[in-house]
Amino acid sequence: MQADLLGYLQAFVVNIRVGALSLLCGMLAGFILTLTMRQIPIVAKPISIIVGLLRAFPIYILLFIILNLLVSSSLLHGLNPHVRLEIILILTIMGYSTPACTDLIGSFLEHKQKGEVEQSWLIVPNLFGVFIVTLICSSIGASIGLSEAITYTLNYTATLNNRGEIILVTFLSTLFFVLTLLTLKFLMQRGFTFLMHFKAKH
Repeated sequence: MQADLLGYLQAFVVNIRVGALSLLCGMLAGFILTLTMRQIPIVAKPISIIVGLLRAFPIYILLFIILNLLVSSSLLHGLNPHVRLEIILILTIMGYSTPACTDLIGSFLEHKQKGEVEQSWLIVPNLFGVFIVTLICSSIGASIGLSEAITYTLNYTATLNNRGEIILVTFLSTLFFVLTLLTLKFLMQRGFTFLMHFKAKH
């Protein structure tokens, strides 16, 4: 049982890593796109259209487009198969995080220009909200065989013969996922509230 739990936690670390890197890459891309639109107005409209298309694009379809493009090319062939799948998944989830971060960074810069400091700080909890979504989206890695928490749970339940045990393990896996997200959200809210109170006093 201890080995099974350790295996699950190790798999869950993959979800956290993919979610965090998807957010960071989305922030970088969003920052570049936002600055480009602000500094070079002539490309603002085309970039806005691309961002809008990404925002509306189904993530599962994007996953298999990227998967087929990269598998058929030689770009990632020298990498470990697990690393390759993580990169494919990160690029896919960037289809969500990039538009989201572009919007948030654009709002942040607008508030800063207007001197609305408190409103600009809302980017912190909003970016954390993006991370929650990227973490949830990381579970689609199971569909391409990435060894993450959902894949581990599916493989483990496949070894069980008792229906009750299968339901229990699936429930506990889902519960852990949800409780982790709620705990992270709670800590983020408390930290942000403390930060705002600290800034108000100084």
